[in-house]
This record gives sequence, structure tokens and C-alpha cells, in this order.
Amino acid sequence: MISIYWTLCSGKDEHKLTRALVHNILTYHQIPLSMLSKTEQGKPILASGQFISWSHSDRCIVIAFSNTHLLGIDVEKIGTINWKKMSQRLDKCSQSSIMSSHQKKLEFYKIWTQKEATAKHYGYSVWQELRRKTPKIALETFIFPCDYVLSVTNPEKQKIQIEQITGLAHHCENEKLPHTH
Repeated sequence: MISIYWTLCSGKDEHKLTRALVHNILTYHQIPLSMLSKTEQGKPILASGQFISWSHSDRCIVIAFSNTHLLGIDVEKIGTINWKKMSQRLDKCSQSSIMSSHQKKLEFYKIWTQKEATAKHYGYSVWQELRRKTPKIALETFIFPCDYVLSVTNPEKQKIQIEQITGLAHHCENEKLPHTH
């Protein structure tokens, strides 16, 4: 199973709150913080054998955790990226998918988060991933409350549990998250 934890914060210090949330998640799973390190490329790794990935965008912090499988996660607030300009950096297949969609902006954010989650899964830069064809790895994409798009790699098609974390920072009220793919 993949556990996805998320919160919306007041926006004052996403990096600090992300670190606090990672620490809380590791404590919840009984993993000492000392087990967490990063590869040269910045991919978080746990010496305990479990897997973790995180992302944040414009007040939203998400963390994915799995006891058994490598994963990558990304979240983006719709409207924070110049999607028309950034679309030009994507591979031709992705560009075509965006241009043929009735919801071009949303399609861009789905593709962008899928590519970034894939890059995090494998531990390389999103800039390397942008020009590659649509990833072959299985992904799940969700539309979050308050206009966020989240993608997580899920190569083993595990069950995904999504839980809002409250009490860490200011947040929206609990809401069920609609699944899009």
C-alpha cells in the first residue's frame, strides 16, 4: 500500500513545514530520522528499506510512503507554471496530448506532475524527464481540493490511501479526493 499524507499550510515556510511533516511521518512509522538520507541527485532514501518521496507547491505539502516499493510523487498548484511556455519543453507526444485536450491547462499539469513523479521515482532531474516520451511506469493522478494536481508512481498498482494531516499548519477542512485516472 502507498500512503499519501497531505496538508495545506499558511505558506510561511513550506520547506520547514515539509521537514516537520517528514519527521512526523517517519515517527509514525517508527523510523528514526537518522535512517533518512539523500542520493547525490537529491532523492530521499531510507536505510530501513521503506520508501518515501515528497513535494510541495504553493501551500500544499504531500508525502508518499511505502513499506515495499520505490515511488515518486509531485504536486502542483494549477496556475503556478506558465504552462503554454513550459509545454514547449515537453516531448512531442505530450505536446500533442495537451493540444488535443479540451482542458489544455489541466492536461499540462497532469503530464507535468507525472513526469516529475517519474523523475523522482528514478532519482534524476525533471529536466531529463521532460523530453522523454510519456513514462512507461504506472502512475495515479488526482485532483486535490483548492486546484492542486498530484501524481504518484505506482508500478505495482498498490492500493493508495490518502490522508489529510491536520494540526501541523493551517489547512482546509477534510475533503474526499476525487480520483481522475
